[in-house]
Amino acid sequence: MCLVRTQTRYFKVMVLSEQEVLRSVYTICEHEKLSIETKNNLKGYLFTVVITLLGGFLFGPNGFVIGGIIGGYTAYKKAYTIKPASEVLPEMSEHERHLLCQMYSKVFRGVSVITAATLLTMIRNNRSYYLEILYFIRFFITSKLRLKVNN
Repeated sequence: MCLVRTQTRYFKVMVLSEQEVLRSVYTICEHEKLSIETKNNLKGYLFTVVITLLGGFLFGPNGFVIGGIIGGYTAYKKAYTIKPASEVLPEMSEHERHLLCQMYSKVFRGVSVITAATLLTMIRNNRSYYLEILYFIRFFITSKLRLKVNN
């Protein structure tokens, strides 16, 4: 608990932990069925190299060409996978989590009392908060994490 002073009054404000903030973000992502396009470049490179070498060993010089074409095409098709946002967001680095929590708390600047138990209820009951949080989550994923949001 901490006291926040406005011009005339003091309000008690519950300081939310990062886990509570992240849990509310994950819940909203699940509710909206947000999905994120992730890149698998390293897997694609390795797959292309393995198929190219395998083609070269089996069919000689022409096998390198055939293996490179087949491996490259398959890697291109598998380069992007779509996962639910509630699975991708927990894989963020510690710095990204901290940044998310800082930015998330700025959305609730004008609210005098927030407890962890009433946070999701408040967001779901107030359409403007809900849309603002949803916009914030999309903004964070696209600008800070540099991932594409599908919905």
